[in-house]
Amino acid sequence: MSKRKFNLSDHYGSVHKTGDVYSVRFDRLLNHPVKKVWEALTIPRKIAQWLSPNHKTTETEIDLRLGGKVRMQFMMAISDGEITTL
Repeated sequence: MSKRKFNLSDHYGSVHKTGDVYSVRFDRLLNHPVKKVWEALTIPRKIAQWLSPNHKTTETEIDLRLGGKVRMQFMMAISDGEITTL
């Protein structure tokens, strides 16, 4: 298996590696009330509306606590993650 180095600009986020685990961090300033942004990040149906507004086949599950699991499915793509900071 080849090793690939990821280089992303700050616009797209930054990739960090700890051992064999990669994490991606995105910092954004959004011109919206904090309550509305928090809902878009933490309420499953709003996450789907925000990230994939034109697709009907979206599913999002989120266990909103440290260590909680996150699963997002948009069309045929599935993304699993874990909440490491809240």
